[in-house]
Amino acid sequence: MIQLLFNKKLIAGSGVILLIVIVGIVALFVLNKPQYPFENVLITTGGSLRITGFDGFIIPVADEDKGKEYNLPVTTKLALKDGWLKASSCIPGEGVYFTKGEEKSIILIFDLSDNLIGIYQHTLHEMPEPWIKTVGPLKTDGSTIVDDEHYGAYIFLINPARSCDSNNDYESTLVSDTILPSYLIPYNSVVAVSEGWTDPFFCSPGRGKYYQKDGFNHVLMYDANGNVIGIYQHTLHEMPSPWFKTKELIGGGSIPIIDFEHYGFFIYFEDPMNACQSSSSKSVGTGGTHYAGPKAERSEYGPTPTPTVILTVTETINKLSEDMSSDSRTFTLINAVDQTNIVGKIDSPQISAFISSLTNIQEGTSKWINNISHRGLSADGDDTGLKSILENVESDGLKVNLWVDTDNKINLIEITGTITQNGKEFSILHISSE
Repeated sequence: MIQLLFNKKLIAGSGVILLIVIVGIVALFVLNKPQYPFENVLITTGGSLRITGFDGFIIPVADEDKGKEYNLPVTTKLALKDGWLKASSCIPGEGVYFTKGEEKSIILIFDLSDNLIGIYQHTLHEMPEPWIKTVGPLKTDGSTIVDDEHYGAYIFLINPARSCDSNNDYESTLVSDTILPSYLIPYNSVVAVSEGWTDPFFCSPGRGKYYQKDGFNHVLMYDANGNVIGIYQHTLHEMPSPWFKTKELIGGGSIPIIDFEHYGFFIYFEDPMNACQSSSSKSVGTGGTHYAGPKAERSEYGPTPTPTVILTVTETINKLSEDMSSDSRTFTLINAVDQTNIVGKIDSPQISAFISSLTNIQEGTSKWINNISHRGLSADGDDTGLKSILENVESDGLKVNLWVDTDNKINLIEITGTITQNGKEFSILHISSE
């Protein structure tokens, strides 16, 4: 009898231990799973209307401007509660469309996990690129979501490629690597400047820094830390809400951004209330400068920092190669298709040699890795470079994507093409730091 009770206790104890292990594994999986990165998506006719400086100074808001800012629902549950209706099933490479009777010019797009991934805009007026004349988007049965032929354009918060997968990785944000007409939005101000966008230096509280580029009918907003926070579109055509008619757009330092009457509206990817608050100091905006409002005088708070040096993609690759030659990290190479290990340890100097062999280097698509946005670079590769990290290999048509963090350290390399090693064929290889 004693032995029987002992065995029962042993079995019960083993069950508890097994349950704890299972719970731990599930918790680890959930914690490591990339999270949906957007908490607020705002539409407003005048930037944020809740502007408070770090010194407690409150900017008054005109009566006619109050109540014109509202949040877009970031989940289908919130969308349905707010009166949006499901207009399609999940369309591969696009998502699930939601419409609302009061919204005459925008349609929301969600993924299969019920998170907001994009906005489709439409108008009967001719609009500049990336807008195109179209009858789409089309449902899976071929019917249209917008009744008339029109001009349309997308703003994707999340890469729509996996919108119909139950487990979206949420790693590629604000992308336009799609056949759909969509805005290309550099994920930070350094990339924006390298692509020809002009840094305005001054920051407008509750709105951000307005970046402009010749020939473009939109303005990008970045915060004082260089993160993209929104887009402002404008046109001379009369447009329905949420577009609004305004005489001008004034930026930080009372500098005119758009000095003529037009229709426009803001879309913010996060609440811009603290857009001019730098995380590295107590100053507001850049240059330690405090701005009391879009038409206010400025007063100095501390010295002007040294300007950030903007590297071109070629300079970035050269610096990466140089830094990797002395980097102490090691890397692993796996077959991305089945996650099998190919090379267990690759030294940083080997990665440096591989990077040095790359050609046709261009700005790529940003990617979220471990919930941190990484700058993307793309390039062409060849056999010579690949052999520096993989022996006895033959390849053809190699395309290489690299992702680096804000410290300019490589955290992921993706190699695609026809790759053969010792009779084994691969199509996608991943190199990541251990």
